Amino acid sequence: MFTILKILSVIALLDYIIYAYYKKHYNIYLNNDCYKYRIIICYTFWIIISFSIFYNILHITRNTYIITILVSFLLYLLMNIYNKCNYTNYSYCFMCVDTIFGVIIANLLIIIILYVK
Repeated sequence: MFTILKILSVIALLDYIIYAYYKKHYNIYLNNDCYKYRIIICYTFWIIISFSIFYNILHITRNTYIITILVSFLLYLLMNIYNKCNYTNYSYCFMCVDTIFGVIIANLLIIIILYVK
């Protein structure tokens, strides 16, 4: 269990680095609470996925893997749509990049947890 939390911390750091880089690249100015809410929502999602896979609650087959990808896509897309509605300088390019990297990070987490298991 401690290993899962260490993996999640590294994934959260990777997510922050990517998010901060592209936020600076696209000149997005947000308050700090925006990323705090994002990390709470994503970290909760990552914990649910990782514990479900590690303790065999969720058996990864092709169908469950596709459903997990769709859920992660919808989660990141809805967060970006919410931010787009609240902030005027939030660009569509940043939304696409953030959603794609969010799905990649979720897939990376699944692969790592399957390997650790």
